[in-house]
Amino acid sequence: MGLFVGAFIIYNTFSIIVAQRTRELGLLKAVGATGRQVTSSVATEALAVGVFSSVVVALVLGIVVTLVSALSPARRAARVAPVAAITEHTAGPTSGTRRYVIGGLFTAVGVVLLFVGLFGHVSSADVPGGAGGLVGLAASLVFVGVAMLSPLVAGPAARVLGWPTAHLRGVTGELAARTPPAT
Repeated sequence: MGLFVGAFIIYNTFSIIVAQRTRELGLLKAVGATGRQVTSSVATEALAVGVFSSVVVALVLGIVVTLVSALSPARRAARVAPVAAITEHTAGPTSGTRRYVIGGLFTAVGVVLLFVGLFGHVSSADVPGGAGGLVGLAASLVFVGVAMLSPLVAGPAARVLGWPTAHLRGVTGELAARTPPAT
């Protein structure tokens, strides 16, 4: 669906650009350019814009997202004591309560904004993008909040879902149902 919307927006953008440049393109034809050359000119411009925006934007976003994603685990690893790091069963320090409080706040604010965006009367004058922009922001907050809260749910869910295997398959099932300590 996102690809369809993106394609529609790009089509409209180029339609507007070409309409605004009608004089310019007509002048090219007046000095001897063929219809094929005018089409090639616009297609080459579109190719350049597509390559630049697809590759460069994806590259920059990929680098930034990767760097930001690595910061929290890096800080967590930096807090591990040297002696503890060489023991076999080391669990690094966790974000603990702070992580869960922030995750809960993100989720709660996201859910509230989601309801406001879906059921409130929000215009573009109130929020950039109007109701759609607010729903997008809310979905992002809920996603990040739930990801931060997931360690709270993962252990208990694994125990509940692993219970049948542990009881039906004996020792093998118990080993399969074990969860590592939460980090």
